[in-house]
Amino acid sequence: MALAPGYRGLFAMKGSIPLATFTAAAAASLPGADWFRARRAAAAERFGTLALPSDAEEVWRYSRINDIDLDRFRPIDPEAPAADDVPDAVAAVIAAAGARAALVVLRNGRIVLLEVDAALESKGLAVRPLAAEAPEVDAQLGRAVREQDAFTTLNDAFADDGISVFVPAGVAVEHPIVVVHWVDAEGAAVFPRLLVRAGEGAQVRVVDHVASPPDTTALVVPVVELDVADAADVGYLAIQELGRKCWQVGY
Repeated sequence: MALAPGYRGLFAMKGSIPLATFTAAAAASLPGADWFRARRAAAAERFGTLALPSDAEEVWRYSRINDIDLDRFRPIDPEAPAADDVPDAVAAVIAAAGARAALVVLRNGRIVLLEVDAALESKGLAVRPLAAEAPEVDAQLGRAVREQDAFTTLNDAFADDGISVFVPAGVAVEHPIVVVHWVDAEGAAVFPRLLVRAGEGAQVRVVDHVASPPDTTALVVPVVELDVADAADVGYLAIQELGRKCWQVGY
């Protein structure tokens, strides 16, 4: 887990985990299918039993893991009105991406735009919210996550509109699938979750862009899983343009 240029640090907190904010009840209150809500609640319960890392551990020794106070951040309130427009800064990113097979824009963890090429949909390409997926996806989530620590568990508990991408066997997607995360809610904790599954011999490229205004203070904890079958060709590009007041730890 490396600290990327521009990041202020990685997420941690001294002392006990503030369960008054990141509770099982708060996780279960997020919308979605019953299986997804139950998964969130169970993950929030696990999170309450986990210790956060410190710079006493070798892997964190040269990080600022002890500097951040988790109490400063809060999950997005599901009852709060959602900002459902696409900001000008995101429109510029979309224009720069050029031709695409699908486009998803999320603002503070919630989908505000989802477009999929109709011809590719007819071939089986599926790009949709994780929370709307069938219960069978529950068993596939987490299979690529090798470190089930406090970070990944917190993402499991509070992923809002996570994104699922499925490309059937033998289907070639010429243009990229573009996913843009825009974080502009002050003090927010946002948990992007992306699951990409490619069947045997499938081809797909995914561009995953996360950004914020320069002065927004936020915590971003993404988890990306790439499930690639035999002979499949999957390209994944992550672009980070978060402001200097944002903290991120991602897998």
